[in-house]
Amino acid sequence: MFRHAGAESGADKPDHERRLTPEGEASARSIGAALRRVDEVPDVAYCSAVDRARATLEIAAASGAWTTQTTFQEALYITTVEATLDVIAQAPNVERVMVVGHNPTWGELVAELTGEAVRLRPATVVGIDLAIGDWADVTFAQGDIAYVLRPDDTSGTVD
Repeated sequence: MFRHAGAESGADKPDHERRLTPEGEASARSIGAALRRVDEVPDVAYCSAVDRARATLEIAAASGAWTTQTTFQEALYITTVEATLDVIAQAPNVERVMVVGHNPTWGELVAELTGEAVRLRPATVVGIDLAIGDWADVTFAQGDIAYVLRPDDTSGTVD
């Protein structure tokens, strides 16, 4: 799970069009490079089509030189845990799938899959090890948190 990086306040434009702040852009760059360093680059990414989520993924991928297959989906904006799991269940047979989007759903998704609560500040990535044979089984999966990576701690280690 990758929560989008810090974005502008929504006072002067529709929520869908909020862009990343300069700090948010820096956070996305930091996370992208850190995921490369710790060998956790996703094979496939499903991303909310909202500007701030799209920019987060694009900046992270460029910074980390990812060759990730990416799909942008309107369905991942203001969504549910169940609908997000349905998206993940469509993934091809790859090792790492990432979803990029928004709270509160991303926090709820981590809790659903692991039974643990993680505070997903902007640009936080949570890696989850799932005991499944195929992504189609994700709707019934349980797993463990493998790492939590935040932009203020991207030294190359994950906790």
